[in-house]
Amino acid sequence: MSVPGPKTPVWMTVLIIVCMLPVFSLPSLLSAVPSDGGQSLRIFLWLYPAYVIVAGYLAYACYPTRRYMTWILLVLMLMSHYAMWMLVSMPA
Repeated sequence: MSVPGPKTPVWMTVLIIVCMLPVFSLPSLLSAVPSDGGQSLRIFLWLYPAYVIVAGYLAYACYPTRRYMTWILLVLMLMSHYAMWMLVSMPA
């Protein structure tokens, strides 16, 4: 019988969820795509929620053993949120 390992604390779970919340702006992002925006831009935007979900799960799963990896994933997730807004708002 194995002993369960350490669990991710509640405060970290809440922080991960808060960091994932900007993904709900996807409809706004899709409506902000310029009319001359190519298909590749829309592909990036449709892959964005999948990336955020996977990164959030991995951040949650690796916190008990690799806390520094959780922080790296959270920073990358926040940078990707910013990058998606820049992608649709910057002129080509």
